Amino acid sequence: MRLHHYRNPSFHKNGVGIGDFSLCTFDVIKNYCKEASVLTVKELNMFLDQMVASSDSHIPVFRKIFTMSNAEEIKWIVRIVLKDLKMNLKIDAILNSFHKDANDFFNLTNSLL
Repeated sequence: MRLHHYRNPSFHKNGVGIGDFSLCTFDVIKNYCKEASVLTVKELNMFLDQMVASSDSHIPVFRKIFTMSNAEEIKWIVRIVLKDLKMNLKIDAILNSFHKDANDFFNLTNSLL
């Protein structure tokens, strides 16, 4: 649910991550991710190229990336995708990679919790 409220200060411990989707994502998933990553830079580059080249859903690619990465890497990958790459990729695609109803829930409640 915290991802839905990433902009709401009342949902953050000690004010960490307010308004920072990638940092909030890191805080939420850090206890569920692998400790060691198996994702190489070459593989990440290949996945990002697939996302840019495809007009289909990016969810399967995100799922592959997330299952191969640790939480720290996911935080930086989310930052890269949302800020640095001009892919017209929105938060809804990332939310839907976590759960098929995540974006609908966010739009309905304006909350990720």
